[in-house]
Amino acid sequence: MNLICVEDGIDSSKDAGKLMISVLSAVAEIERENIRVQTMEGRIQKAREGKWNGGFAPYGYQLVNGKLEINEEEAVAIRTIYDQYVNTDIGSNGISKYLENHGIRKIQRQNGKNPLFDAHLVRLILKNPVYCGKIAYGRRKTEKVHGTRNEYHLVEQENFLLVDGLHEAIIPEDVWNAAQAKLIAQAKKYEHVNKGKNERTHLLSGIVKCPICGAGMYGNKSIKYKKDGTKYKDFFYYGCKHRGMQRGHKCDYRKQIREELLDDAVAEVIVKLVSNPHFAAMMQEKINMKVDTTAIDQEITNYEKQLRQDYAIKSKLIEEIDNLNPDETVCLLSKLNVEHHIEVEVN
Repeated sequence: MNLICVEDGIDSSKDAGKLMISVLSAVAEIERENIRVQTMEGRIQKAREGKWNGGFAPYGYQLVNGKLEINEEEAVAIRTIYDQYVNTDIGSNGISKYLENHGIRKIQRQNGKNPLFDAHLVRLILKNPVYCGKIAYGRRKTEKVHGTRNEYHLVEQENFLLVDGLHEAIIPEDVWNAAQAKLIAQAKKYEHVNKGKNERTHLLSGIVKCPICGAGMYGNKSIKYKKDGTKYKDFFYYGCKHRGMQRGHKCDYRKQIREELLDDAVAEVIVKLVSNPHFAAMMQEKINMKVDTTAIDQEITNYEKQLRQDYAIKSKLIEEIDNLNPDETVCLLSKLNVEHHIEVEVN
């Protein structure tokens, strides 16, 4: 399949046509990067001016002509969360239960359908400076998960832009600062003290399903104490993922299944299966089964070779564009703004 530009006389079946298309593609990519940079600069400048940068309004606010205004119906929950967190000893899990017990539920909107305030959402609300009248930019950055190909996650940044916003605050700044101090203190208190060389592996975490809601059951540990306060023993168990109201979902299945008993029962079943000659032969056959990936490996090698060649051509074209005189550059850029009538010729 060849690409032919009738008005400009570009034919991709010829070497000159391929070169011109490559040049135009490289220039378009440069322009795209310039647009991205300019867009980001515009967003940063908007944040510096204390304006909302777009997207859904935070819970407790509503957008009116692009500006944040307090939604009093939603703001009740925000004030309650900060009041309970700062003036009591309960944490985010306790606050989520407090809100549920007092009939305070999320008002459903386009960016959330769960009616309950889970602990994760409570922590996000407590960390968001928008509620004390501030506008933040760059608090979280999307970064690639190490060791993966296409997985990304949000990472909180220590240094970010924080300015006074044009909107009205829901809670006073001193209350917000007190909440941040408590968040830092609790983060140190609840560090992963169980992680280390002797960390226990929960074999069936996520595999065992809750009989009520069907969510995964995950391994956990609780410490049993004697009446005098001294440690008695560690108790390992499987509990429903939603028993602690995760992500706005709540399950009433409170039973804690002893990890040792369930692991032993599953191990016993596996031993019986393996001892069955027919099952053992079937598993051995699957283990010995090999998939011929020669064609796929060759295709990957070809693509990698083509990619290296394209990168080399791109680098050379960018270098040639940098060496063009200004008149030729303006002429080339003007061509990009002309609407082309394109006809595709199929060989």
